[in-house]
Amino acid sequence: MISSAAGYFGTIVFTVALATLRVAVSNYVFSLQENYKKHTNECAQQGVSLSRFQIYKERLPLAALGAFELLLGWVLMLIVMTFNASLLLSAVGGSFIGFLCFGKQGHTDYDGGKISQIDAEVEPKPSRTPYAFTRSILPRFIAVIFLIILFLWIYQAEGGIGFQEANLFGWHALLMSLFIVVFTQEALLAYSSPLIGFLTKNRTLIKYYHVACHLLGLICAVGGLCAIVYYKKLSPQPVVFPFFTLYSAHSWTGIVFLLLWTLQILAGFHVHIARKKQTAEHKRVFRQFHGFLGKSVYAVGLVTCAMGFQDMQSSDLASSTPPNPVNMTMSMGDMQGYFPNSNLAQYSSACSLLLVFSGMATFLAMRSQR
Repeated sequence: MISSAAGYFGTIVFTVALATLRVAVSNYVFSLQENYKKHTNECAQQGVSLSRFQIYKERLPLAALGAFELLLGWVLMLIVMTFNASLLLSAVGGSFIGFLCFGKQGHTDYDGGKISQIDAEVEPKPSRTPYAFTRSILPRFIAVIFLIILFLWIYQAEGGIGFQEANLFGWHALLMSLFIVVFTQEALLAYSSPLIGFLTKNRTLIKYYHVACHLLGLICAVGGLCAIVYYKKLSPQPVVFPFFTLYSAHSWTGIVFLLLWTLQILAGFHVHIARKKQTAEHKRVFRQFHGFLGKSVYAVGLVTCAMGFQDMQSSDLASSTPPNPVNMTMSMGDMQGYFPNSNLAQYSSACSLLLVFSGMATFLAMRSQR
């Protein structure tokens, strides 16, 4: 048992180290490329031509490190393809550590649209450097991994997605996760680290993208709430506390999240509609408050999501755990059903941990705004 646990822990440490090393190599390759471009530009300006030997001498380390980075990427891909939740999280965590330790970012002037001096002081300016692009990719990558594991959990542990009592809950889990982890996150990153910002510098278009993310999130929120209400209506009353509703922390934090989110949206629309009547100082103060409240609402949403996974996991474990001692059952090997060491339980835990990584990566990406 000890050797097995040590081997499993060693695999996790190896995955984290491998992901961190890949990020470090990637950043070093980029720095070498920048130095090579700078050197060739200086030589061109001075009218000096590089010999073939000098070109090979500078390009050879780039080619070797590029091949090494590609090899690390393939090894990580093979590890991730095992669909082991712990190794998936280890790869994501190692990449995140690499970005924290070796990531760099730069800024370019944001010249799209007409912005007043006051607006320019508080308007987030998206970076368009390769490092900033990679940082903006990280929260989206984690969101994709989260959705993959979420689908596995919904279809294998919660009955899938449908309109019957047995699988109606899947709509609530899917739509509310899309609402928070995808659309609210995208709206939060719309100005500071937008994917669309690498295609256009038009500030008005980016603003419409921000609004569209919120509208899509609103549709998902309404659908998710209708799904859980209808699910409760179709489900039989529990024997214990049959008439109690809204008693869990997940329910009440969800209500607080929805109220704050609604307040945030209404305030944003109000300022946008009445912007011509507002002073520059009022706009500056509101944008600071709007940014702070948006981050807070997003954090509360992630907490609410994690509490929802915990509620369902506790309920499923309580209804599935056999009466005999769990240690005896676990010693027989992998159990079938929703048990503490099953993949179904690991999916739920992995989703909760990915919510933490998603929030950290999102706030890290927002550091690129000035």
